[in-house]
Amino acid sequence: MCLELPVMRRAPVIQSRNVTSLTMRWRAWTNAPGNGMGPVVGYIVYYRSRNDSEWKHKPQTRSRTLTVTGLYASHSYEIRVSAVHQTGLVGPRSPPTETTTCGSRC
Repeated sequence: MCLELPVMRRAPVIQSRNVTSLTMRWRAWTNAPGNGMGPVVGYIVYYRSRNDSEWKHKPQTRSRTLTVTGLYASHSYEIRVSAVHQTGLVGPRSPPTETTTCGSRC
């Protein structure tokens, strides 16, 4: 049997934003048909400025919420999340969420 990596079908949701940070949450991976195989041991959040072709990522976390800091004011960002299988293999990235950090005020 071939391992089917866990698939995150839903985009992360922005909980809050300010001038230099974004806080997001996402639903837990579910073992539903078409979502790959578990168990899942964590998640990796990927983000990039819409003007940048290179993705950055945060270290693997077991949490389903995360704050990305050190961002630029009034910049648009794209965010995705992947589930990590217990083997350490990382599933495909979720659909994107796009948002903009605040300017001098939110």
